[in-house]
Amino acid sequence: MTEICPLNDCTGCYACLNICPRGAITMQENEHGVLYPDIQQEACIDCGLCQKVCPMCHSVELLPPRECIVAYAKSPAEQQTAASGGLASVVSRAIIRRGGVVYGSSAANAFDVKHIMVTEEEHLPMLKGSKYVHSKMGTLLRSLQYDLKSGRDVLFVGTPCQVAGARNFLRRDYPNFYTIDLVCHGVPPQKVLNGAIRYAVGDERNDIGSIAFRKKDERGRVAYGLYIKDVHGNEIYGKDISRDLYSLGFMKALFYRPNCYRCSYAQPNRVGDLTLGDYWDRENTSELPKERRFGMSMVMVNSDKGQKLMELISQNIMTENNSMENFKRHNAQLVHPMKEHPMADQFWTIFKAQGFAGTEPLMRSIMRKMRCQTLIAKASRLIYKIPLAERIIKKILRRKS
Repeated sequence: MTEICPLNDCTGCYACLNICPRGAITMQENEHGVLYPDIQQEACIDCGLCQKVCPMCHSVELLPPRECIVAYAKSPAEQQTAASGGLASVVSRAIIRRGGVVYGSSAANAFDVKHIMVTEEEHLPMLKGSKYVHSKMGTLLRSLQYDLKSGRDVLFVGTPCQVAGARNFLRRDYPNFYTIDLVCHGVPPQKVLNGAIRYAVGDERNDIGSIAFRKKDERGRVAYGLYIKDVHGNEIYGKDISRDLYSLGFMKALFYRPNCYRCSYAQPNRVGDLTLGDYWDRENTSELPKERRFGMSMVMVNSDKGQKLMELISQNIMTENNSMENFKRHNAQLVHPMKEHPMADQFWTIFKAQGFAGTEPLMRSIMRKMRCQTLIAKASRLIYKIPLAERIIKKILRRKS
């Protein structure tokens, strides 16, 4: 076997690495830090298992949502420490209390964001928060399969492509296997994040601990950015998207994996039993109680197992029915993938030659443009609040045309 799927289609789900009976597959970085499978030809026996489990060679079934719900955790502590409404944490807690195990992404080590196994409630905080980077899987899918065969309930939380990889790796539907796919913008390689961390805190620091990409204040307001703690839990760097270059580049789709820009999972039909995403009620239309100020989750129930998970946590969450059309208005990644930034090629050329620090002038120019666009948008909203302003502006535009 020389190639599993075209490299630019590869999602880095690790299914091929985990299934290989001879250990002939490793994941290797290219010049941009993007991880791809590398086949050691002398060890390969051409069994074809890697292609059989690859979601890009054999796609998994995508499920139309049965229910669309807005929800949040009743526990303020659970909700306030989550990326949005805390649903993933509530489901994870329920699984562990049943003697099960949870597999999810952890940013406890800023330089090595990866999926880990959690069996104790006190370790669930390691899985909290959004991770704006590709989470490595290692050989964890083998451990996941062992737990399933042992009869334990297993919850797997990840991006849709990671869920697809786990499903294909298992090659059968285990009744005790539950999945949550997350609405995803795209994933940058760890190499870019590592460069951004060193740019932010300096090369001389050797006490880097965990990393986060969102912060909530006591009023529930969320700041997107880059927040780095040392090994003692003290924040040593924290800037929101208006000042931090990495989070800006992420939100502007500047440096994702190539496959992210044509993601086949960026659509309403889903691969997980549940789909979770953010739901920010900016129009203030929700009738849920005021506790929702700490954030709400968009929930899509896609299967019988998804309904079972919702029943398990029904006493611990507040819910309200919603619609797919409204969800699509709130989250474009339920309609189409993110569009690659027009300066992406320029970013990669500089990054390859000079590292992340060398991209600063380019990133600053993108930041200035974003600030200008933000100011124009705010001014427009203020103008249109003036009585009759919209009608007058439309008349002026019609006369000019």
